[in-house]
Amino acid sequence: MIAFFRKIRQKLLTESRVTRYLAYAIGEIILVTIGILIALSINTWNENRKKIERERELMISLKKELSLNSALLDSALNVNKKYGIYADQLVEKLEKDSLYYSIGEITAAFDYYPSYFHAPVLSEIVSKNSEILVTHRGFIDDFRRLLQDYEGIKKAETFLDELWSSRITDFIVDSGIPFDPEVDFLTRKIMLSDFTNSSFSKDQLISLIRLKSTLLLTREFQAQKSLQSTRDLEEKLSNLK
Repeated sequence: MIAFFRKIRQKLLTESRVTRYLAYAIGEIILVTIGILIALSINTWNENRKKIERERELMISLKKELSLNSALLDSALNVNKKYGIYADQLVEKLEKDSLYYSIGEITAAFDYYPSYFHAPVLSEIVSKNSEILVTHRGFIDDFRRLLQDYEGIKKAETFLDELWSSRITDFIVDSGIPFDPEVDFLTRKIMLSDFTNSSFSKDQLISLIRLKSTLLLTREFQAQKSLQSTRDLEEKLSNLK
């Protein structure tokens, strides 16, 4: 093709047809420009197609991730609801000066179940949204809000972790409660004096349990909010092809 155009140029120049040569040159420039534009258009279309395919794969992965998180958060909420009940029951027994307590009910009053969830896909979409999202950019605000909700759970849980690492651990060590792995915690009974004969009085112990319950409720409020946001986003994405 290039050789063909070159021969035409040479022929026009030899015949001194300057006007025709100029017209031909302009036409050739236009043809080359059109060719370049077509090539760029094809390349852009191809790159856009790759982005759309990558986005589609991410949306599939995100749906699976949201479904898993929904199940994990729901399970944790149910377990922690029971721990909240155990805490209330122990406080009630302490206030009534009950004589005997099982090691299991004491530990359950201070226990909590971590809110496990996984958000690598969601994090990637939020951090690289302009590079990743093509047809679903309208969801970016929903993605950001959900990621903030997940981060809120972690933040609320740090207060529980800190309470455990300091005050609750101190109580367990100071109380001298016999944590024997071969003993059934639910049936092993100890007296009130056995675990209040330490640096913690009964009233201090009740305050500690209530503080843990308050922090747990704060974390659970955030977890419930995140669960609802997860389910809402799941429903929105379920209609995507």
